Amino acid sequence: MAHGFSKKNQSSVETGYRFGEFELSPRDRLLKRASSPVSLQPKAFDALLCLVRRAEHLVSKQELIQTLWPSVHVSEANLTNTIVSLRKIVGRDAIRTVSKHGYRFALPVAGEPGVARATYEKFARAKELTVQRSVESMSLARELYWTCLADDPEFAPAWAWLGRCCWFLGKFSDSASANPELADAAFRRAFALDADLACAHQFYTFVQTDEGHADEAMERLLERLVRHPGEPESFSGLVQVFRFCGLLAESLEAHRQAVTLDPTIVTSAHIISCRRLRRCHREL
Repeated sequence: MAHGFSKKNQSSVETGYRFGEFELSPRDRLLKRASSPVSLQPKAFDALLCLVRRAEHLVSKQELIQTLWPSVHVSEANLTNTIVSLRKIVGRDAIRTVSKHGYRFALPVAGEPGVARATYEKFARAKELTVQRSVESMSLARELYWTCLADDPEFAPAWAWLGRCCWFLGKFSDSASANPELADAAFRRAFALDADLACAHQFYTFVQTDEGHADEAMERLLERLVRHPGEPESFSGLVQVFRFCGLLAESLEAHRQAVTLDPTIVTSAHIISCRRLRRCHREL
């Protein structure tokens, strides 16, 4: 398949995130409900934006406080009051408390500012196929990612997820179209566009481990956790790295931390358990 790139259709590019009856526009610093503006204090807007950008993932109290009050010492009560005010607007169940850690925005979020709606919808479908983890689903997902990138070559998450697909197909597919070198190239492009992209750091760990650079992956992820202590993707990557290095107790602890922070995340420990269960069922 030829993968040529075209310019974005600027008329269809999203300007905000959509969830429920709301739309949140970072550029205009505006929240709308059913197309009508909703009044938000600046700190409340910043907190909502931070949560929505990491929808369905935990955002630590520390990260929120640093985002809202950089270089200023404030009590945790300030953050609590901000969350309370947001829940009155978007709904109590929209923002879940993760005890002792932080908060998670629980509503599904569609769209991403700067990305065309049709492109994002294809990206969302490709991610659904990717998590099925079969050669067939990964092959279909890969073509959808390429289509997304033909629409928008600067869509960093699509490069990262493409890298994950290419790594999987290079490892498990016998097809001539499975080129593992594409995985490395896709991750390099993702990092060039967004060096701090969490999913790229998580997925690139598999490539580094396979290439015999587990120590480098471990150092990268541990350094990242200093900056982002509540990031489940980094703990998920460490599950693979620790296990590869023979640090089984550390791998299990990293898995525990990852699923505590994000119950929806899939680690290599999950995958191994599923394979063992399938093997047992076949033997029965």
